[in-house]
Amino acid sequence: MKKENKLKNSLLVGGMIGTAGMFIAKLIGLLYSIPLSSILGSDVLMSYYGTAYRVYSYILNVFTAGIPFAICTLVAKYTVLEDNRSLLKIRKLSRTLLGIFGFFGMLLLMALSYPLAKNVCGKDDPGIMMTVFLLLSLAVFFVPILSAYRGFWQGRKEMVEYAFSQTFEQIFRVGFLLSMAYVLVYVLHMDKKYALYAAVLSTSV
Repeated sequence: MKKENKLKNSLLVGGMIGTAGMFIAKLIGLLYSIPLSSILGSDVLMSYYGTAYRVYSYILNVFTAGIPFAICTLVAKYTVLEDNRSLLKIRKLSRTLLGIFGFFGMLLLMALSYPLAKNVCGKDDPGIMMTVFLLLSLAVFFVPILSAYRGFWQGRKEMVEYAFSQTFEQIFRVGFLLSMAYVLVYVLHMDKKYALYAAVLSTSV
């Protein structure tokens, strides 16, 4: 009975930590758009940023397609069975599989970058939008690999690492995004499109 209660408490604490990490990450994600919009100073550039992320999210969802959840489920099963050999195989296989999927997702976004940019920009020059898609294609490769690690930690009930990963990623991404955008525009006096490129590149960094 004591062991059962301890397990329930552990799961409850783990769930709370995971939820807290997700909440902090989402909150940071909501707030950074205000200073970014001020730095870019252009509704057009902000719309490019928003459109690119919507396309990125669709492609990312297609090329991960519930795999991190499946990893989590398998890891939880073999953790209970204390089958460490299978856990190591799952960890290696999940990284390889999501790395391959991410690679093909990256190639797809790169291939579609010009037609998508042309569709978004209409008669305007699609050069900026195309560059944004190309930069985001790097993230389509890296983020699935990261999700493999997260699925593994989640299945192991290592919710502190899971929550820390989400929060640290968002803090680092937003910090890089805003600091680089500020330096490029206000210190180096470069065109604001480079601030947009830095903002998009932050997802990969």
